[in-house]
Amino acid sequence: MADIISCPDMNNADPDEWRVMIQDLEVFTGGFMCLELGAIDTADAPVIKAGSRLDVNGSRYRCAADEGVSGARLDNTENYILAVPNGNTCLFRYAAAAEKTALAWSAAKGGWYSGNSRTVAKLFY
Repeated sequence: MADIISCPDMNNADPDEWRVMIQDLEVFTGGFMCLELGAIDTADAPVIKAGSRLDVNGSRYRCAADEGVSGARLDNTENYILAVPNGNTCLFRYAAAAEKTALAWSAAKGGWYSGNSRTVAKLFY
């Protein structure tokens, strides 16, 4: 059985209720990823589709437009796409060979990471 999580009443909440709500938000959205990858079944370069949202290292990002993936993909091997925090933005690029071998699951961050970069897709060309 799961119990409902109550939210503060917007018009009648005290600061302690809002602190609890913010803490819940951080706990329950850590590792969140709702990402659409376009052009994965074509010879075209993949794109992260507009509207995609994700958490990287506790910061949340949203793609307002389709975002390209920088770097070069390799044929006949696994290719990983990383979300790389860059100030107030997040860029997407293919993982380098050393990063591919360094990927590790982080339960605290809720995803596969190489350093501060989060893996968002694995493709084979």
